[in-house]
Amino acid sequence: MKITRNLLFTLLIMGVLSGCYTESKNPLSPSEGAIADLRLIGKWKTKDGDLLIITATHKGAWMHLEEVPSKKGGTTPAFYDFYPTAIGSQRFLNIRMTEYDAKNRPKKRRGYIFAHYEVSKKGTLSFCTMSDEEMAKVVKTGKLKGHVEKGQYLTDVFINDSTENLVTFLKTTNLKTIFPNCVTFKKVL
Repeated sequence: MKITRNLLFTLLIMGVLSGCYTESKNPLSPSEGAIADLRLIGKWKTKDGDLLIITATHKGAWMHLEEVPSKKGGTTPAFYDFYPTAIGSQRFLNIRMTEYDAKNRPKKRRGYIFAHYEVSKKGTLSFCTMSDEEMAKVVKTGKLKGHVEKGQYLTDVFINDSTENLVTFLKTTNLKTIFPNCVTFKKVL
């Protein structure tokens, strides 16, 4: 059961490790002019022992995230780069997975993956990822431009709409429906 829970954690954090995710051609805002959310910097831990290590970079608002599953889970760490976007009082991350080529040089995923987050005054981080099923419905009904690739087991959603339309959509939708997959972390350092 613990292996399943850690695999679920990995899937919740980004979904990209399983090959199933909602990806956008455009971010929620340009990285230029974005302001890093320094409250995110540090080590964050789930009750099951999974860690997020978030550090600042020297590239404006871009930050780096390392996801380290607990030792019992058997999965390997994953690395992401992101910067925050504020839409009204809501906070989101524009995330890119850091991939490496055969010569161990970093390369980027072709688009952005979004997460909704909240940092509480009590020192917790609520990190919520998109529902691929809900986003597939959004694309299929024409609320956002894009396409859906449904495999035998996985569904990938690709959004090709503009930043402006993405922001308008998020302002007018139920975020708990779009971002239902949440994990809570406690800051440990």
